[in-house]
Amino acid sequence: LSYLTAVAKSVSFPPYDPWYAGGYINYYYFGFVPIAALMRLTGVVPTVAYNLAVPLLFAMTFTAAFSVGYNLTEGLRQRAKLAVSSRTTLAAGVVTALLVTVLANLDGAAQLLQAAGRTFNGESFGNFDFWRSSRIYGRPGVPAPFEQAAIQEFPFWSFLFADLHAHMISLFVQVTTIGLAANLVLGARSSVGWRARVPGIAWLALAVGSFAAVNTWDLPAYGLLAFGTLTIVGLMVRREPLSPRLIGKLAFVAGLFGALLYG
Repeated sequence: LSYLTAVAKSVSFPPYDPWYAGGYINYYYFGFVPIAALMRLTGVVPTVAYNLAVPLLFAMTFTAAFSVGYNLTEGLRQRAKLAVSSRTTLAAGVVTALLVTVLANLDGAAQLLQAAGRTFNGESFGNFDFWRSSRIYGRPGVPAPFEQAAIQEFPFWSFLFADLHAHMISLFVQVTTIGLAANLVLGARSSVGWRARVPGIAWLALAVGSFAAVNTWDLPAYGLLAFGTLTIVGLMVRREPLSPRLIGKLAFVAGLFGALLYG
């Protein structure tokens, strides 16, 4: 909330540091900028805008995941000429969206089964441990009560916890990047030239580049995804066989690309 308020109130970037007078936010803050812009346009106060941004990001992530699942299934159906109806592709989109945004962790189901087992044994049903699903306790070699917890947050937990953090804001951008990559690969066999593919490549580049300011930790993974996408598209368009020399060139470029990202 402090970040969102600082981004909305700052007259120049980087935004001012809400905890250190005279300083500025030394953090990737761009994900808060669109939210702050909508907040300023609508005149909504930060505390209300915060609680509106969480379901908005959930809906955008759900919609993007649906689009990815639907288009991948539809592309497979058309290419393989499968005898399935359009309802199947719609179902695939819905299932994909649910798997990404709602069913990414099965600990909730495990807790229900454990509670049901206690009930059959005559014990109380107990309470649902919301926090447990995001933490893995009991690392080997660490005695209780000093056991450490490994953070295993997942999309539904972040949305339910209303954690308007950079890693949650970037979920929509992540799924959109996957969709843009899939769009280029699915259209690689078409007869259009490279000029017609430039808009798709430009959107992919914009999405990947935005990770540097939205959530920097996502940049290496999705940078490599973009590199692999463009490599596959290039090979499919040129229809060039994978010779050892070509494989060596691709491996060198991939290694250089990865070194630049991780360095």
